[in-house]
Amino acid sequence: MAKSLLPTYTIQISDRAKYLRLRISSEYGLEVIVPKDYDQARIEPLLLAKQAWITKNLGKAQARTEFHKSQPLLPSQINLQAIAQTWEVVYTEPKIAPKFGTYSENPNLKLVLNTNSPDLCHQVLRHWLLNMGDRYLAKELKKISLEIGLPFSKVTIRQQKTLWGSCSQAKNISLNYKLLFLPPALARYVLIHELCHTMHMNHSGKFWQLVKKFEPNYQVLDPQLREVWQIIPAWATD
Repeated sequence: MAKSLLPTYTIQISDRAKYLRLRISSEYGLEVIVPKDYDQARIEPLLLAKQAWITKNLGKAQARTEFHKSQPLLPSQINLQAIAQTWEVVYTEPKIAPKFGTYSENPNLKLVLNTNSPDLCHQVLRHWLLNMGDRYLAKELKKISLEIGLPFSKVTIRQQKTLWGSCSQAKNISLNYKLLFLPPALARYVLIHELCHTMHMNHSGKFWQLVKKFEPNYQVLDPQLREVWQIIPAWATD
């Protein structure tokens, strides 16, 4: 088959990879992650074999890009479904342009930013989301941990590109602040998923049995995580 049929892709060599893996995103397109010393002559035949899957998912990534481009540059509202809060966002125009943006919160869910520069506003909003994650997601993780009897060491809220969460061997859990935008049942499922990794650091049958024990509906919820991109604002994904 002609090489021209292959999409543009980049190769990422990973010390942690055990086999070839494909990753598609709006930001980076098609990435091929391979182990160190992988025979790269094997890549193109594998890509041709997966061409239908690649074409389908590149189309989805393009749709996400177009959707994000259609969104307002600055949001007037932020809907955090996971915690049932909708914030009104107000922008002020300071007399002297600030080097760093700041924000203040009003008790009636009004978020006031002291800048109307889009770049600064996006930075401030992402910083605010990190703080909201510390305030609410970390608290909810501790609550569920006690509820299901799966302890963890510590929790960190991060701005992650592709992962909803992760758990280390030391039982340290990282959560993506984008979880705040998800419906409550879906956000809860992610927290249960990561807590189950404190027992099983893989996706083995035993892991999924444990997940099912605490979230019987996981087989319905898990695929939804790949379809919720339309509720994540573009500024939160930068």
